[in-house]
Amino acid sequence: MKLSKIGTMILAALVGLSAHVAQAFDCDTTMTQSGDWDTDGNWDGGTPTSSDNACIDTGVTATVASEDTDAICENLWIKSTAKIVVESPRTLSIVGTGTSELDDDIELQRGATLDLVNCPTIEGDGGKITGLSTGSGDPAVILADNDAILTGVGGTEGTSLVVEGYLDIQGRIDNNAFVVANDPQGALTLSDQNKLGSGMWIARNGATLSVGVLVSGSAGWEMIHDEDSKIHFHTANSTGLTGDFEITNGTLDIDVNVTTTGSLLFYSDEASHPRIEVASGKVAIFD
Repeated sequence: MKLSKIGTMILAALVGLSAHVAQAFDCDTTMTQSGDWDTDGNWDGGTPTSSDNACIDTGVTATVASEDTDAICENLWIKSTAKIVVESPRTLSIVGTGTSELDDDIELQRGATLDLVNCPTIEGDGGKITGLSTGSGDPAVILADNDAILTGVGGTEGTSLVVEGYLDIQGRIDNNAFVVANDPQGALTLSDQNKLGSGMWIARNGATLSVGVLVSGSAGWEMIHDEDSKIHFHTANSTGLTGDFEITNGTLDIDVNVTTTGSLLFYSDEASHPRIEVASGKVAIFD
């Protein structure tokens, strides 16, 4: 028996369960077996085009292989335990304006690109977009022409969307999720276009969050784990912040003017030695 979305929700309530119904759209074509994205036989409706809502079925790994063509779809649903791997120099483009659902992961190898073309919403329910540092070459890139919205089902990293690793986020994004620099082998860089949001910007595990554009909004800033971690503001002033900073380890390195109406929690003990370094002639203001 096939239940509708409403029927599924009612059934969950009757048995005392709460459930997030991940499907944001009907699937025009679903990848049902692991393999190359551009192999028609791996999809029940053929390889997606720019007008197809594409789904990656449970347990399936879709590879946008280096020797193949770029991948495209209108909107995307990655089901639980599924995964997309984008190899260099390929691009995965999501061209729709609706909501794409990440219940699991997109892995971007060095030199790969995720292009969020028409300001879609990318909603995570435990899903991740990870830039890998293994291999050689430039970091993976995330592009967005307008305000691509990153968001999550819940308010924790495990129930939201996490964007992490060795990445250059060049596009204009509205971060209402978690952007996490966590790879000590390569920085997570905010570049090219300005950023905003109400989620979290985080540096941990000895990694660097490199902020080279204006960032505004109420998102929080967190660096609490490793003394080698760094949040580095450079190149462009960030004077429209309203979020709080929690710095209990690592270095907050400020080479431009930074102003926030949020608070600064700066805590040091025998085990942690946080530092704030402000360049000569620059101003950092915390309310």
